[in-house]
Amino acid sequence: MDRPSTDIEKKTPTQDVISTHDSEVIGEAIPLQRKLKNRHVSLLALAGIIGPGILIGASLALGNGPASLIIGFGVIGLVAFAMMQSLGELSTLYPVGGAFSTLGNKFVDRAFGGTVGWFYVIVWVAVLANEYNTTASILQFWGPEVPLYGYILIFWAAFLAF
Repeated sequence: MDRPSTDIEKKTPTQDVISTHDSEVIGEAIPLQRKLKNRHVSLLALAGIIGPGILIGASLALGNGPASLIIGFGVIGLVAFAMMQSLGELSTLYPVGGAFSTLGNKFVDRAFGGTVGWFYVIVWVAVLANEYNTTASILQFWGPEVPLYGYILIFWAAFLAF
């Protein structure tokens, strides 16, 4: 037997804004939903590998022939896809605030989560330094009067200013 629907059941999960004086207070927030589609995870994996991979690794691999480039990107793409799929599954099953090092805290140990977080920082510092070096080497072709470290310092200052 169907029961009659009430106004409460018809409401969608939106944000209620309550005005008090001149400010607005946000009431209920939209609850987290466990919905990551395959296209979301695929785009996250693609965004994570496309920048550094093309800028730094493509020229050397292309020198060996286009097949090596396709095979290399295919293998790394599969590894990144598997990793992002796993992180996506864990993040939707256990929606915790924070980065993926929080999952290391939850499943292994707090020390492991901290180590994962610091390794992530170290990797991105190394990637950033490598990209500065590569970009400075490319620009030194057109402006050889500026030393390599000059271009690196210019990029570093711009990045810090940003």
